[in-house]
Amino acid sequence: MQTDFKNNAVLFWHSHIGQHLNPNLSAHDSVHAFVPTKQSKAGVAPLRLGAGIDAGYIVSESGSYLIGKVVMPDTKGLTFVNSEDVSYERFIARWLADKAPATEPWMIGVIGKANAQASMQISAPPGLCYFCQNNAGFSFDLNKIRKAVEIIGGMPWKAAVATSLHGLRKRNSFPPGSQKDAAKENLLKLFAKHPGLNKILSDLEKSGVKAGSGEYQVLSWYFRER
Repeated sequence: MQTDFKNNAVLFWHSHIGQHLNPNLSAHDSVHAFVPTKQSKAGVAPLRLGAGIDAGYIVSESGSYLIGKVVMPDTKGLTFVNSEDVSYERFIARWLADKAPATEPWMIGVIGKANAQASMQISAPPGLCYFCQNNAGFSFDLNKIRKAVEIIGGMPWKAAVATSLHGLRKRNSFPPGSQKDAAKENLLKLFAKHPGLNKILSDLEKSGVKAGSGEYQVLSWYFRER
């Protein structure tokens, strides 16, 4: 059953991305196809996908994307995104928040040097969503991410929201005593510095977003500059 599921993920990749990279390769081999790639010193040259330059991907019936330094023309259903303009992390996070279908399967992840086929897993949104990466993948809930983006609004992510989420986790981890009191005091100082943060943190906690969660990781990508 597990093998069939992994094969289905690779076939899903091949149907929407792999066959456009090289129609002569098998579904399995297309995951690490040699493709024209922009390199800093060598110009454009054939390079194994993910070898030295990570390639983020979005596989979807509604439109697929390959984010990296592949130099190929867009095809019907597949768009190549230059990672010099936007990181794959930010591009994928914005797609999740704004465009990802909530009622049809899709697959997102990154291809690096290691064999990426083993990490591939099709998401079943909104609840069972996965970011596919060898030894670093994670799961998340699409609805929680979209709700969190609304809750956070224009509040600074790194200086306020992320710091308060970590502060909350630290406060909750300590038993009653001086360490817990210090963690509480740090949160109060943060709330005073960022009006409205207290409610935002409370709403995020109620929605299930926690420091270190998959939702937290996607949000950190969503709010990065590029």
